[in-house]
Amino acid sequence: MERLLANKHARTDGGLIKENLYKEAGVSRATMKRARAILTEWDQRMTITAPAPPAKPAGTPNSTNYHDS
Repeated sequence: MERLLANKHARTDGGLIKENLYKEAGVSRATMKRARAILTEWDQRMTITAPAPPAKPAGTPNSTNYHDS
């Protein structure tokens, strides 16, 4: 996990996804799925690390705004 977060990946493209997490750790997907504490930590750190989605430019209509015509 630390290698991925520090962008010092050795076995993957460095993307912050769970597939890369288990590959960097050198364990199987099944082993990762059983490591609940690690997955919980990953989810928490991704919440902090993940970039926010890009903001809509001012004046861009919101797709959930419906107007009666």
